[in-house]
Amino acid sequence: MENNQACLHSVMEKLDALLRSINPFAESYLQMHQLMQSNPAVNVKMIFMEHPDFDLLRYNTPTSRTEVAAIFVGDEVEPPANRDICIYPVANS
Repeated sequence: MENNQACLHSVMEKLDALLRSINPFAESYLQMHQLMQSNPAVNVKMIFMEHPDFDLLRYNTPTSRTEVAAIFVGDEVEPPANRDICIYPVANS
C-alpha cells in the first residue's frame, strides 16, 4: 500500500483477493517478485508459452494457484535445454 497512499485499503484488499482467485498466474508473479527482492542483481523475466502441438482439451492452461510455475534466470529467449531442477518451499503453501 505504500505505493498507493491515495487508494482505499479495503478496495485494494478486495482487488487483491479477486485477482488471486481468478488469475492462474498471480502466485507465479508473487514468486517472481520474491525472487527479485532476494536477488536484486539478477536479471529475470517471466515467459508463458503454450506448445502448439498440445491438445488443448487435454493440456489445459493452469486454472489454479496450486499448479507448478518455473522461473528460469538468464538472457535466453527459450528455457534452457539442459537444466537442473531446484525446488524451493514457499511460505503458506
